[in-house]
Amino acid sequence: MIPVKSSYDFRLKTTTSHTLITSIGDNKPSGSYKSLTPEDESHASTNTRTLVKVQKQVVSLVAMGKTAALLALVVTFCVLLSSVGTVAAAGKTGRITVYWGQTASEGSLRKACESNLYSTVIVSFLTNFGGGKYKLNLTGHSWSAVGPDVKYCQSKDILVLLAIGGGIGKYSLASKADANAVADHLWDLYLGGRSKSRPFGNAVLDGIDFDIELGSNKHYDDLARYLKDYRKKGKKKVWITAALQCPFPDRMLGEALRTGLFDRVHVQFYNNRVCSYRAGNVAAFTQAWNKYWDLQTGYSKDVKRAV
Repeated sequence: MIPVKSSYDFRLKTTTSHTLITSIGDNKPSGSYKSLTPEDESHASTNTRTLVKVQKQVVSLVAMGKTAALLALVVTFCVLLSSVGTVAAAGKTGRITVYWGQTASEGSLRKACESNLYSTVIVSFLTNFGGGKYKLNLTGHSWSAVGPDVKYCQSKDILVLLAIGGGIGKYSLASKADANAVADHLWDLYLGGRSKSRPFGNAVLDGIDFDIELGSNKHYDDLARYLKDYRKKGKKKVWITAALQCPFPDRMLGEALRTGLFDRVHVQFYNNRVCSYRAGNVAAFTQAWNKYWDLQTGYSKDVKRAV
């Protein structure tokens, strides 16, 4: 049987030149599974094949720079995944997660939330951390404007997270004590703590996204535990999400995921030749998709609900 969740989440990752749909996840980690009948399994498989076709069109449109048509296909993706979800629970809609903060041309954070396209916006990136050194990189954006925009987005029930790591920068965790220090920094400057150096003023972000692509894979499980411990001190939940590479299991965050503390997982089906979707690699892409989506092997039950 194929476990089908009640709602779905697209992850858009923006750079200076392109936007890619990269993964899906459950916006409600407390959601439940329902087993499907053979007829329902057939229905889900048909939609999965259709999704692959739509993703191919998305890649082509990105290459051609056809933004309007790309947005139309994003809507198509949401409708398709929602149709799969109706097998388990009727009336649930698709949701979109976007990474924001790496190019001035994308507009303000408020503008992203005013579009009503996104259920989650991830401010990107804290590119340096560990060893007492930190650097927030929001290319082309003023920090002073972000705080009020965070509050605006949250007033529309949009989650706002901070991504740590990314494809550039210098970061690692040398020990449990280092992980604890980084957790303290994130809590005091971005979450529910206090500091005179908060870059976004008194705006309180909803959580942290682990986009770990460089350095060592050590002690991210410790960082997740320390961040979750802050839930007891704050007035609201601290969300923890992860951006995984599609080769399974993920080399950088596999150990951290086994803590069962992550609320959502975004899988990057790009930039990896063995499992990225592209012409001539459909079989490998489908196999990776099945591992993360249909089979969801090797995760704790908490993470399984949110892949």
